[in-house]
Amino acid sequence: MSSELPPGTTNSPVHAEYHISQQQTQQHPAMIASPSPIPIMPAEPAGPMPPPVSSIKQRLKIFVPLVLILALMIIIYFVWNASTTPASTSPSPISGITPQNFGNNPASKASNTSATPSSDNGNIQVYIVGAVKKPGVYTLPAGARVYALLQAAGGPLPKANLVALNLASKLTDGEEVYVTLIGEQPPTYLGGVPGSGSGTPNSNSTGQQVNINTATADELHQNLHVSSTTAQNIVNYRLQHGPYSSIDQLLQVVSKTIYRTR
Repeated sequence: MSSELPPGTTNSPVHAEYHISQQQTQQHPAMIASPSPIPIMPAEPAGPMPPPVSSIKQRLKIFVPLVLILALMIIIYFVWNASTTPASTSPSPISGITPQNFGNNPASKASNTSATPSSDNGNIQVYIVGAVKKPGVYTLPAGARVYALLQAAGGPLPKANLVALNLASKLTDGEEVYVTLIGEQPPTYLGGVPGSGSGTPNSNSTGQQVNINTATADELHQNLHVSSTTAQNIVNYRLQHGPYSSIDQLLQVVSKTIYRTR
């Protein structure tokens, strides 16, 4: 294989050695590797990076117990205040009725009545005692009935003799109402002043007995001193269900009459 020599040179051993060295230093085109591509880094986001999920869970583990503890402290605070707050006085069962005394001491009743006289605004003060839950002096509107006084006193006791009590009669200022038990004789002295006749016992003043299974409504009204409505209800129950066999049946009829007249 011949090759051209540079101009001015001859074919000598020195020149041949120079030519061989030149061939060894030149790289074959197939052996030259192409340059590797430069990696392109992705552009950084414009905003801040969101926190990882693990950090959010750690924050929740700290935040949730604090919220629960705070809510528990608030609940304990309100419950403690509610338990330490004194209970307010319960209102009277009937509007316009003011209880004055609930004791059974005659001296306290007399002093209470004299210390709180009836005003001129149309109210009256009436004393109820006997077989009631809350005996005492009560202030009622003028023209109030016996049933309103009985309701204000908390209602009758289970063994109260309501059949002989005229629940529809009007009350007067300073009157005393004595509710007897079944089979009890009312006391001979009633009212604030002996002989004044201001008391209203719920027993038959004439002492005449009446058979509730045979008496008419007028006889029950006159002899038992009950209202005409109560007497008629007693007769109607007897006609529908037959003769009375126990005092509980009679008390049931009278109690229904009381609550219907509220």
